[in-house]
Amino acid sequence: MNISKQFIVFFLLVLALSLAGQKVVRSEFSNDFIPAKYSKQQIDGDKIITLKEKSDLPELFKTKRAVKQEVRSDSSLQDVNGYRIQVYKSEEMLDSKNMESMYIEMFGEDEVKLIFEQPFYKIRIGNLRDREEGEDFQEILKQRGIRNTILVPDMVTVLMPVINK
Repeated sequence: MNISKQFIVFFLLVLALSLAGQKVVRSEFSNDFIPAKYSKQQIDGDKIITLKEKSDLPELFKTKRAVKQEVRSDSSLQDVNGYRIQVYKSEEMLDSKNMESMYIEMFGEDEVKLIFEQPFYKIRIGNLRDREEGEDFQEILKQRGIRNTILVPDMVTVLMPVINK
């Protein structure tokens, strides 16, 4: 083996050993980054700032969109062809469950649906009667910072007037 080949082998060996001793830093763009494994803390210099979603991001948690629908004698809950808004899609189950919890906090359990359509987990929100109501709700979501939503036809349960014969 000549000297140049020995130098290259030595250089690669030193490089490999130096990289092995370095601390591994993960970012949200790494393939092996799983947000649920990390605490909700942001490091700012030497001090740690703990983020509290409801106080630090109040515009997302002002009020739940819909109050549970009260059934009256002149109306009833019915399944109808309506719409939901898809707000999230991922192949990762754990990430999807975490996002579902966040949306349940914001909109209530009756409004949030996590579905699995292989290979994706999808979060859809709302029980919307028609396209116009769906587009209005999309605009509200956009104002709250939730963008890239899709209006999806779906069976929804809504309060409908009872027709007396």
